[in-house]
Amino acid sequence: MKTDFDEVIKKEGIEYGGIIRGNNETIVFIKAGAGGSYRGYDEKYLKMAITLNDIYGATVICASNPSDELSLKYDEAILRELINETKAPVLKFIGVSRGAYLGSVHLSQRFEFDKLLLINMPLMINFHKTIKHLKGKNVKFVFGTKDPSARFVPFLILKGYDDNIVMIEGADHNFTDMIGEFIELVKLI
Repeated sequence: MKTDFDEVIKKEGIEYGGIIRGNNETIVFIKAGAGGSYRGYDEKYLKMAITLNDIYGATVICASNPSDELSLKYDEAILRELINETKAPVLKFIGVSRGAYLGSVHLSQRFEFDKLLLINMPLMINFHKTIKHLKGKNVKFVFGTKDPSARFVPFLILKGYDDNIVMIEGADHNFTDMIGEFIELVKLI
């Protein structure tokens, strides 16, 4: 079993350190929340990446999120580079908080993701712009019941996403003291 990432790529203050090489049939891109590292608090992205690699044999890349500007500048290029090294991969996306937002409005428009898992995505910021980019996409929303966006879930239901919402009882925005439950979310991808 792996215990760390295989590779780290640094670009101008943004890090794509979570590269774990898999069978090259599936690539999972994990995007941290605003200011988040590629490893995550308590190594949660590393643990998620190792689990994805173990279960699915996926190649996983975890991206830090120092700023929207750097994310928009490099995320697409790094993902394209990884795709070019593989043979017709299935692409999946996991985004947390601001990372979920960036994936839904930016990366989902440039790549054909098989599935998007959006965890505690901020719904209170430009809700209609965020949701319009997801129409027709295979998306799963996850919210902790203690997350600030949980109160906006009825808007997702009104937009027809009833079957695409998972609520995690007791989880706050960061899944504090619930790292195990956070890692288990890989089963939704």
